[in-house]
Parts: sequence; structure tokens; C-alpha cells
Amino acid sequence: MLVTVILYTVVGVFGFLKYDKAVKASVTLNLPHHEKKAQAAKITIALAIFLSFPLQNFVAYNIVWCKIRKRVKPGASAFCADYTLRIALVLLPWALGLAMPRLGPFIALFGAFCLSLLAIVFPGLMDACLWWPGEEGRGPTQCVRRMRLTRDIIIIVIGLLCLGSGVYTSMIEIIESWHH
Repeated sequence: MLVTVILYTVVGVFGFLKYDKAVKASVTLNLPHHEKKAQAAKITIALAIFLSFPLQNFVAYNIVWCKIRKRVKPGASAFCADYTLRIALVLLPWALGLAMPRLGPFIALFGAFCLSLLAIVFPGLMDACLWWPGEEGRGPTQCVRRMRLTRDIIIIVIGLLCLGSGVYTSMIEIIESWHH
């Protein structure tokens, strides 16, 4: 997650430095349409999303397929049900994206919410739950446990601050987009 956050931050900072207040929800929307390098960048990003989207759906697919597989007879009907589910898991988000007239602010809201919780808050909570309370006793183990708990609390607080600021900023952007 650290590499992903750094890459997104670098792209965001350079996009803001280049386009300043005219920056759009996605930096690729600011790229000129007539330049070949800009077109190549857009095609590369679209190809990356196209190829990685089924992979992102794999966990949801596995969970739903385990429930459906028990109710479907093996053979041709299982094959049809399997591919119908795969196609539905791709078409459903696509249809929701088409249904939203101003998708950018909602993507930012969803990103702020999920990134903060999944990448910062939940790992801190899980680490705290795994390592605290530990074996009782004194000495270096007690000190290490307290330092680890303090670190986890700091990570959780930072994640909640990021969550609050990201959701607040996204909500302001959503409200402004509906007024224009």
C-alpha cells in the first residue's frame, strides 16, 4: 500500500502543479487530446484498468460462487452459472458508473473512505487485536507491548483523521458538483 499511496501522491502533486486550479477529477482528463503521448498514456491506463478489473472482482466472485455452486448441478448449468456470474460482476459496476452523471466526486469519496479504512485503520486495529493483551509479566516484553499498542493507536488516529478530511473534502466536492 505504501508504494501505491506514494505513486498516487506523486501523480496528484505533479498534476496539481501542472494544471493548478483547472485540474479535473482525473489527471488524464486534463491531457491534451491531440498529442500522441497523451493518447498513449490514456490508452495505457484504460488497458491497465481493463486487464486488472476482473482480478479486483476475484474475491467477490469467489464468495458469491461458493454460495451459488452448492445450488447448481455440475455440468453445463454450472458452467453457464459461472460465466453469468462473472459477466454480471463486470457489468454491474459498469452500469452503476453509467447511471451516475458526475462520477468523479463519488469515486473520490469511495477512495477516501476505503483507502483510509482498509490501508490504515483496519491494519492498526488488527495488529492491536493480535498482540494485545499478550502474556502478563514484566521486563522488555511489557515495554515492547506498550510501544506496539502506542504505535497502533497513533496509526488508527492518523487513519481516522485521513478518513475525516477525505470524506469532508469529497462531500464538499459532491455538493458543489450538484449545484453547477
